[in-house]
Amino acid sequence: MKFFVCVALLAVVPAVFGVNNWSYHTQETWPLISGSQCNGNSQSPININSSIATTTDLGSFVLDGYTDENTNMDLVNNGNKIVIQFHDDVEDLYKLSGGGLPTTYTATHIHFHWGSMNSGGSEHQIDSTPYPAELHVAHYDKSKYADLTAAVTSMQWDAATILGAFIEVGEHNTAFDPFLSHISQIANYSSGVTSLGQGNLPSFPIRSVLPSDLSKFYRYNGSKAVPDCNEAIIWTIFTDTISISQAQLDIFRTVYGEHADAQGNYEVVDNYRYLQPLNGRTVYYSRPTPESTDGGAVTISPMRALFIVALTICMLFNRF
Repeated sequence: MKFFVCVALLAVVPAVFGVNNWSYHTQETWPLISGSQCNGNSQSPININSSIATTTDLGSFVLDGYTDENTNMDLVNNGNKIVIQFHDDVEDLYKLSGGGLPTTYTATHIHFHWGSMNSGGSEHQIDSTPYPAELHVAHYDKSKYADLTAAVTSMQWDAATILGAFIEVGEHNTAFDPFLSHISQIANYSSGVTSLGQGNLPSFPIRSVLPSDLSKFYRYNGSKAVPDCNEAIIWTIFTDTISISQAQLDIFRTVYGEHADAQGNYEVVDNYRYLQPLNGRTVYYSRPTPESTDGGAVTISPMRALFIVALTICMLFNRF
């Protein structure tokens, strides 16, 4: 009897404390958090089955400001992952459109997920194959919402979008040096020093940390992959990967977070959500058609524009 009482009390704890008190170690309790939608039908991440993805050409992405450098970013240990935060004046530099997206989005931050071993760590998988880590660039529709939080809590399917890329082990990647070299300063969450400070992160263009080839990607409608799991995200997962060295990957594994695992360890590893069911959603695979290969210039024919509009409408109705 006492055992069942304890279980009941443990189940209530997340609901009492709300969405700010969650852990990757206790994902089974996420649906119990007050206001959580973590049991929804359009959740993320997913396993992408390439054999059943619908092949199409959504066109090229337009990255406005992604090659610019700035000195007003921050490096943050938020207790469960490493975040490169863009502040308001920096956000206006980074605009994303094209690639079949219904509007223009503003980037707010980059964050990372990684595993305790190289055999896993990414949130998404392709054909049941995980990668050691995954990078996300989060964006929202600034024309409609005050910030990313307001966007995702709106529960509108097109309120926000995330660019996702798999990270694998290869050669040393100098593009990662500006922030990896400073992780040691914020590695211990319990120290109270969890932020490098706005403007103290060496400048770098965010395009440099993305895959070289952005022309081929998967697209689906999903959710935030942390509580409260709002279903308001258009996901893009690139097929081209990012390579970093083993030593660089191991730097992520030196981070200590807010919550301990069952053994009392505070290392931030395996900070990814379990795979979620597709529940009948359509996953699109976009690749350039021969006539669209033009050296990277963005050209959209009237027929393609009409197709993209129709596809966007189909994605909307696919949610219901």
